Amino acid sequence: RDEGERLSARAVELAATIDMYEPKARAHEWRARTLELGGKSTEAREAAATALAIYEAKGDLPASAWARELLDSLST
Repeated sequence: RDEGERLSARAVELAATIDMYEPKARAHEWRARTLELGGKSTEAREAAATALAIYEAKGDLPASAWARELLDSLST
């Protein structure tokens, strides 16, 4: 679990260094899933919300819907 959280944080860091929005958002999505598995629901929701914001800012409607679905599943 700790290793997964460390690696997902590193993925977010690395994705932040590139200009493409999709890998950035995807890294946040996978971090959200990893954190949720580790029982860190609040942090997971924050990561999912970040992914959603990135997709929405780019107007990626399908990915926004998926990220919103992920966020909603973490809020329950």
